[in-house]
This record gives sequence, C-alpha cells and structure tokens, in this order.
Amino acid sequence: MIKMLNIILGAAMISLSAAGAETQKPQAAAPAQPVKGAVKAAALNVRVKPGPHFSAVSKLKRGDDVAVLRQMKDWYEIVLPADASVWIATSQLKDGKTLSESKLRAGPGVAFEAYTNTIPAGIEVNIQDKSKPDWIKIAAPSTLTGWVSKTLINVSVEDAKKLEADAAAAKPADAKDVKDTDKKDAAAVAAKPDDKKSAVADKDKTSDKEKAATKEKTLPFIADSDKNVTLEGDIYPLDKKAAVYVTHALFKPQKNGDPVLVCYLHASKLSLAPWNEKSVQIKGKQRMVRKWKTPVVEVEKVTAQLQGN
Repeated sequence: MIKMLNIILGAAMISLSAAGAETQKPQAAAPAQPVKGAVKAAALNVRVKPGPHFSAVSKLKRGDDVAVLRQMKDWYEIVLPADASVWIATSQLKDGKTLSESKLRAGPGVAFEAYTNTIPAGIEVNIQDKSKPDWIKIAAPSTLTGWVSKTLINVSVEDAKKLEADAAAAKPADAKDVKDTDKKDAAAVAAKPDDKKSAVADKDKTSDKEKAATKEKTLPFIADSDKNVTLEGDIYPLDKKAAVYVTHALFKPQKNGDPVLVCYLHASKLSLAPWNEKSVQIKGKQRMVRKWKTPVVEVEKVTAQLQGN
C-alpha cells in the first residue's frame, strides 16, 4: 500500500509545509552497491525530489522491485523506473547526445520541476516524444534517480540499518529543504508526533518517579475530544524506537495517488501486530492530541476487511 508505509512505517513525524521552489541537490553518500527493496503499497508515487509536494513522474505497484541508493529523512532515493516522465530542452541535444551537463525535468518546460541529479555531456539518449516545442521526452537514463517514501518500501533489517547510518553521516546541502520535506509529508509519514517535545519525556531529566506518574498518559490529549469511531484502512507498524504511546498508523488507500493517513493507533487490550500491513476495520475511541493534526484511536476491536470493499 503506498508512500505508507518508514510508509509504514518507521515512526516519526507528521506535519505540513509549503511547496518549494527548486532547491539544491541534497548531498549524501550513496552506498557502494544499491540496496534491494520491494514496494509494499498498492500504489506508490516516484517523485523528482524527496517530498510529497514534488512532482510524481512514475507509479509503482505492490511487489515491484526497486534499487535503493540512499536515504534522506523519510525518503529513499531509487534508480528511476524506465517509464518515468523525463524531459530535456531541445537546445541541449545534438545528434541524440547531450551537448553539456543537462538538467532533466518532469515535464516539457522550465515550469516543471527538475530532477535532483543531472546527466553529463556526451550521453546518448533514447528519444520518445518530439511533439512539444523546444522540449523532448526521453527514456530515463540509467543514472537518473527518483524518490519514494521509505515507509512504503521493504528492505532487509541489515540494509535498513546501513541506509540509516549513511544518512546520519551525510550533511544535506540545503537544510531548509530537508526540514520542509519533513513537515510536508503526511501520506508517507513515519508517524512521529508533530511536536516531539510534547510527546517525549527527556530521559536524562525525568526521574523514575516522574516516569511512573506519567506512564498512563504519555500524550497531551485534548479534554472532551473523545468520540467513538469505526474506521477502515490498512494498518502499518511504527518505528518502536521513535514512536511514543502510539504503535501503528491507519492509512486509507487511494485509487489514484498516495494513501491518506487517517489516524495513529494505540491498543492496550489487544495486539495489533497480527494485523500489520492488512486491510482492516477498527472500532475504538478517538482522541485529539495537542498540536497534532492527526487523531489517536484507542483500538477496542479489529476485524479483517475484504479487499475491494
């Protein structure tokens, strides 16, 4: 199910941001060899840059293999699918080869977003469409990359740790762009709280007595926001190290586009683990958390939801 997964999920943060203008290419060291991954979403958008507000240029389906090059926050950079929308200015080509290092775009014009990486001079391209003025559509070069929500990609535990370590050692060229990407992603969110300080006690400053006193109420719930709900969607586990109180997230699949985050889940009377990555109907009590836009549901009952319902 899709971008639903880190998709889903590693646990981490949900919020919003503004669509940005073209930004610098993020700088991070890619692993010596690509990491093998597989799509676990019904539909997963591949984007030109790491953020849900950037253009989608291809769509993958559940079970598709991907070659993961590196991680940036909640996004994986992958080898671009062959069917991706890739355009180059006519002025940059001669006899089917690039005249100089060239930007490639998601569509036929400078109004379309550029990919994070360029292609060098002298590269022969496979022309697919010459019908647009001043622009030519080409097959995706083997060196071109796109971005997908890491929460919607399955990789081995060992490879995930390596990607995390590489990402931690890398320094983005544009910190603001990375920050905005984190804020914007709500469909591929790894399910961190919007305000980590309000949800996580400082382990170094919190006494055992204080921890015991706040154990039953880990999140700052809004008074009188409780209501009984029945919801349907796909359940994804959150990162145990990053998640606070909540352990899973519920996403609503979309026929066209990324799945929509419905709520975070907590279950004190039953285990949600058997329902990981399954379509379900849940019943429980929904509550809002201060500074969060997404509600939390205390799950009381889970039943299987038939595909296609």
